[in-house]
Amino acid sequence: MSTTDDLGALAVDFAAWHIWRGRSASGKETDWHATSKRRDGEKRRRLDAADAAGLRALLAQEEALVAA
Repeated sequence: MSTTDDLGALAVDFAAWHIWRGRSASGKETDWHATSKRRDGEKRRRLDAADAAGLRALLAQEEALVAA
């Protein structure tokens, strides 16, 4: 799967999050990031992972906590 495919799939599955890839100073894609569109008080939640699968797992954990 390409980065674009992974980003699209994550965006569909986790619509309450803004998801993006980081970039190094040279323009190379780096880690995966997500920021909650929901407000938890005044603080927005941010998640970071080394790859799409790791970010998906973190997002799933966060969504399970919200649903509980």
